Amino acid sequence: MIKLLRPMLAPAMRRVLQDRFSLGELEQVIQGMWRNYDDLAQDLPAEPTLGARIMVRLAAMTVGLHESLREAGLTEEEAGERTSQVTWLVYEKLTGPPWKLTALLAKRRIARVRRVMDWSMRFPYGPPGYQMQYVQAEENTVAFDVHRCPAADYFARQGLSELCVSAFCNLDYPLADKWGVTLERSQTLAGGATHCDFRFRPRCEQKGELMREKLRAALDWLRGFLEAMMGAPAYDEAAFQQQIRELVGGVKKDEQPPHPDR
Repeated sequence: MIKLLRPMLAPAMRRVLQDRFSLGELEQVIQGMWRNYDDLAQDLPAEPTLGARIMVRLAAMTVGLHESLREAGLTEEEAGERTSQVTWLVYEKLTGPPWKLTALLAKRRIARVRRVMDWSMRFPYGPPGYQMQYVQAEENTVAFDVHRCPAADYFARQGLSELCVSAFCNLDYPLADKWGVTLERSQTLAGGATHCDFRFRPRCEQKGELMREKLRAALDWLRGFLEAMMGAPAYDEAAFQQQIRELVGGVKKDEQPPHPDR
């Protein structure tokens, strides 16, 4: 898996670091990352699942990059920031295909998020390597908690939990934005909590669309009920359509979405 990532990593590193290093220096940073990774890979913890083992190796690769940037003279803060930019480019590519596939199975974005998480909880985040479970939440929310994360454990053993938060955990926020939903999370394992609490929710404009669908369904039921009771159309079609527009327009007027839907 890591070997397959090599062609993806080099372009991501060049894109992020080209304004900071000369071409020769950049190649040295790339070589230094793989050298550091090879050293770290000699002492990786045993994990019970393939997915967990892959994620630990990705964590070791991230540590190797961070160390290489520090060796190249970057401050701790800049090295962490640049490492996070590289890991985002890789994460974005890895999560792209599953998200596109969900479009064939569901229309609403929050339903697509549920599909992605169903798959992810099998691989790479399957038990017993990862301990994740859905929890009860309000309607149209994908809610789950993570009680064990091998990657967070690995960063902690390296004394780099802050790097885990910036280069792994915080990537979930731009990912949610790319998916067109919002993510609320109050705590993480890497931040010292007992678990991570993920809550994916629709954006405001999507909530408005859900309300419009409910209104349309309610009006369709009402019209059918009245027609059945009175034996004739209860409303003139034009008047009925105007009623729908007024109700839907009232909902739309109240919407103030923070971001345009993608």
